Amino acid sequence: MPLYHFYRIVVKAEPNGKCYVGHTQQPLHKRFHDHSRMRERCKSQVLFEEYGKDALEIILIRSIELPDTTHARREERQLFEEYRDMCVNKQRPFVSDDEKSPEVLKEQRRVYYQSNRERLYSLEKQNRQKRNSQKRALYASKKKAEEGLEEGRGWEGR
Repeated sequence: MPLYHFYRIVVKAEPNGKCYVGHTQQPLHKRFHDHSRMRERCKSQVLFEEYGKDALEIILIRSIELPDTTHARREERQLFEEYRDMCVNKQRPFVSDDEKSPEVLKEQRRVYYQSNRERLYSLEKQNRQKRNSQKRALYASKKKAEEGLEEGRGWEGR
């Protein structure tokens, strides 16, 4: 069975502060280096951008032999829940079938929209304004093209 390493990336000066939780089969120093080179593909970038690579370190939580990646993700999910208040991870590493049920998803959406109502309304308003300005610009360019054709500057007049 493969050996999986479970780790946290933490700020050296605040080891009990913000962290990123993950798992790997690679040596930890290599995994840390890979995290430092990722761009917008991983939430660990929040820490690298805010503190810089030199202010961070990777800490081994435990190493376990597990049959496959699914079991490793389940284990990582437990750590994610344990460190949830400090974790910069946003996505759960493993989602059980129970959590995927339509009733659970519907309730999660309801809670999300309720707690983010103002922010979502603001985003919707910004998107609506952007679409309207794009429509106005398109209408203006079509109008200008039509006026050019009416004045005899169409294809035939060139």
